[in-house]
Amino acid sequence: MKQRILIFVLFILLLFIPFGHVKAFEDAVEIEENTPVFYLFSLEKDAPLNNIKIDISREKKGNISVFLFDRRPMTSYITPNQTLDDAIFSDSINFTESETPSLNVTASEAKIYYLEILIFANGSDILYVQSNRELSRYYLPSIPGFPLAIMLGTIIISVSVLFITQKRKLKTSTI
Repeated sequence: MKQRILIFVLFILLLFIPFGHVKAFEDAVEIEENTPVFYLFSLEKDAPLNNIKIDISREKKGNISVFLFDRRPMTSYITPNQTLDDAIFSDSINFTESETPSLNVTASEAKIYYLEILIFANGSDILYVQSNRELSRYYLPSIPGFPLAIMLGTIIISVSVLFITQKRKLKTSTI
C-alpha cells in the first residue's frame, strides 16, 4: 500500500516539476552568399513570453551577420554591387556578427520582430538556426512590374488588332 501511495505522490510531483530546457525551433536552411534569409517572431509584454534566445551556426568557416528589426523590412539592404547598405545599421535595433552569433532579446512591449541573416564569404552554406521560441520564415514581398512602354505598347497593339478585325467583319457583312 505504501508503495502505491509513493508512486502516486511521485507522479503528481512530476506533473508540476518542469523538465529541462527544450529547444522550440530548429531549422537547417541553405543560404547563398549575399542572399538574406528572414525570420519573424512575436514577443509579448509579460514574462515568460517576452524573451527569446536565438543561436546560429554554419557548416563552413566564416562570419554570419544577424540583424534584428522591430519594423517589417521592405528591402534586403544588399546593394547591386553585392555589399551591405549602410542604412541597415540605422534601421536595425540589434546587430551581431561572428562565426556563431547568438541573440538574446527581451521585449518591453508586445511586438513582431524580424530577423535577417546574411553571409558574405565562403560561398553558399547551410545555416543551423535554433531558438527557444517558434520562428516563422519571412520572404520579402517582390511584386514584379512591367515598364510603362511595354504596357502601353501591348494595349495599343491589342486595341488595334480588335479594331482591324471588327472593321473587316463590318466590310464583309455589308457585301
